[in-house]
Amino acid sequence: MVARHGLSEVHALPEGKDTIALSDDGEETRTQPGSSVFWPRDLLPNELRDVRIFTWGYDADIDGFGSASQNTIHQHAGSLLSDIADQRETSKHYKKPIIFVVHSLGGIIVKAALNKSSAIQGTRLKDIAPATFGVCFLGTPHRGSTGASLGKIAFEITKAATRRPNTRLLQGLERKSETLDQVGDTEVVDADSAKIGDGHEEVGSIPANHSRMTKFDDCEDIGFKRVTAQLRRWTQEIRGHTDISPADIDGKPGSGKSTLMKFAMKDPRTIALLGNDSGPHWTIAAFFFHDRGSTVQKSLVGMLREIIESIFTQIPDLMPHAIALYKDLSKSQRTRFPDWNLEALTALMKTIMGQRETRIKLLLFIDALDEHEGDHDLLVHILNECISNADDYYVTLKICLASRSWPVFTDYFGRGPNFAIDQFTEDDIRLYTESRLNGSLVGPSQPPGLENVCLADLIEQITTKAQGVFIWVRLVTDQLAKNIRDGTPYQTLRAMVAGMPEELQELYDHTIRRISPEYIPETHVMFQLVLCSIERLPLDSLMQATEYSLSRCLNGTTPAATTDPSSHTSTQGLRWLKSRAGGLLETYSASIDGSSDSGAHTDYVQFLHQTAKEYIQESRAQATMELWAYSVAKKNGFYFLALASQSYFAWVAPIKVHMLYYAKMTEMDKQIDGRINLPIDQLGGETEKLPCGTEWWLAQQKGRSGELLHLVASIDSKDYRLLSIAVAANLLFMVDSQRIDRSRLDFDENGSSPCLLQIAIGGPDVVPARLQDRTAMVAKLLSTFGYPPDRRNVIPPVLTAVVKYSSEPEVKETQRLCSE
Repeated sequence: MVARHGLSEVHALPEGKDTIALSDDGEETRTQPGSSVFWPRDLLPNELRDVRIFTWGYDADIDGFGSASQNTIHQHAGSLLSDIADQRETSKHYKKPIIFVVHSLGGIIVKAALNKSSAIQGTRLKDIAPATFGVCFLGTPHRGSTGASLGKIAFEITKAATRRPNTRLLQGLERKSETLDQVGDTEVVDADSAKIGDGHEEVGSIPANHSRMTKFDDCEDIGFKRVTAQLRRWTQEIRGHTDISPADIDGKPGSGKSTLMKFAMKDPRTIALLGNDSGPHWTIAAFFFHDRGSTVQKSLVGMLREIIESIFTQIPDLMPHAIALYKDLSKSQRTRFPDWNLEALTALMKTIMGQRETRIKLLLFIDALDEHEGDHDLLVHILNECISNADDYYVTLKICLASRSWPVFTDYFGRGPNFAIDQFTEDDIRLYTESRLNGSLVGPSQPPGLENVCLADLIEQITTKAQGVFIWVRLVTDQLAKNIRDGTPYQTLRAMVAGMPEELQELYDHTIRRISPEYIPETHVMFQLVLCSIERLPLDSLMQATEYSLSRCLNGTTPAATTDPSSHTSTQGLRWLKSRAGGLLETYSASIDGSSDSGAHTDYVQFLHQTAKEYIQESRAQATMELWAYSVAKKNGFYFLALASQSYFAWVAPIKVHMLYYAKMTEMDKQIDGRINLPIDQLGGETEKLPCGTEWWLAQQKGRSGELLHLVASIDSKDYRLLSIAVAANLLFMVDSQRIDRSRLDFDENGSSPCLLQIAIGGPDVVPARLQDRTAMVAKLLSTFGYPPDRRNVIPPVLTAVVKYSSEPEVKETQRLCSE
């Protein structure tokens, strides 16, 4: 039922946006007297499915100018504000935006109401104007209304409306303005005063007289189409600007942002605070960028895969959207197992956010945005697309982000709720320090002077100096705990804390200086291995690779210890790591195959924190360790990894799988001698039984690389096999060192083996394309095999080989290379 006075809700939703349609009264918007069609209730919800719709009635009777003539516009405006404020106070949607659709005198009342709301101070009515997103004026005179009585304006409009209407009726679909040029043949206001003068004004028209312009027969009525078109534009803008602004946790590096994110994700109070009184249950999905982890752990592809998998696992009703996209991918890629690349995953995520069949409530936790390896603007764009596609009814979206305060993130997401965690961790740091130091007081003796009062004083000293940074506390308490166990007096301990640098970078310097000088070469090698490795390194692999690389660099020999993969125990490995890394590296246990439910686990090594990794990347540690005195000083992690890949024992598996990449990166480093001859030609033979032989290595290669390298493996000549793989990896120095028959440039008669020129031009890309110089490789091959520089002698064999067996892009690339 529509009330004659005040607000009436004609279309309700459990959750949605408050959209208020304002009419003169409940009967004003019926198609004709006695009609059962009431378009705000019967037609509009079909066009705007996720809005709440109200009408507001007021006394607009003008017969004899009775009560209407006694009320001013401002009195009605005050009533309107009060009614809306009352409704918002009792609704959980009180923060939602408002759109007014107003006719004739109603437009003047709404303008007065918004002006009053904007000017008022300290009452609930002040919130109405800021919540108003737009006003659609239909037949409203904008000039000369200030202070006028309602009856006077109604009289002028009635005179015009009761005459035969002019076909050029007033224009009116515009946010916060509309122009009533003329109604019928009588001008209510002149053309200039009818325009509101807003620079964003958009004018439209409805071909009906003043009275009929808001009475729509059905959804095909031109007036209804024009009104709803504008309303749709606004609601779409609202979806793009709706306050789904992510909550942002920031703070100093090492202050515990990731720890808080994990806690909030698992704590039941999070869902309780969000509320779950209606609709579907909340679905929680999360991704933690991890720069110290594998490539997928710091990529957008990894983020989208993890989030989408979590969504589908919890909401299987959404799976048809993935199946539809899978079919399109299979068709376009011509395979039953298409590659879910970034473009496909982004499209799927957009589809999930934009679907309007299944209601979902999604809570996303995305941690360490600053550890994402890639285009940060693209990351922001993907998150913004998720926000703009969620309609807050079918798809309710809440996002919690954690990152350092980088401008690229704060500029986009800074308007949401946020806090700096380091300002709230003092009590937690105190509890952690107390537990850590009390745990050191185990044994028959206690350091002199370390009574409870003194220990409490030490704890407060550390808590105050930490300034909210947990990583600082961890490094300091590790050093203090050792000294407490060693019986160091209280005064000395207090002096140690006082002398600890407050800044993390300086504390890392302090930590490095405490490492025994005899361990420095190992420290440098192990830091570089962890820094540059693509795969996560097990503790045993790191120990063996460090020992192997040092022995090869310093002595030119292979250490005998590496012949026994079990020569190091886990306890010995942990003691070795702590003494050489000074606490900047740590171990974590994870499944060997990467699955969470696997029973086989091992200890992997990573940097203590992202700030520790950055400290090593910036080469500050090298200066602190005074590496200039050691022969390994100018060698980087890629060099050590390429060296280690020459081993044939099981520990080298996570390194050898990427040996071509490491070799290419080494070759590109101008500061070192990058001529490392990889033992690709010796992958078979006696070592084939170990998990690092030819079959194992080729099985690790993916996609087109794997297919062509399998073909290379079928080549009888060991030397030609080595050369083919070196060419595929764009390893120029390895080609330089080979002497191969000139015939290897051309295909054999039956085409069973690829020629070197085809591999040089068309791949496979066994190392990233950005690292390759195909032009240089082609030139290297031609010059190595005796082709003269005369281009006429060069082009024919190149084109003959490539045109016969390569794809069109490879042919074009060949022509371009030859023309150079």
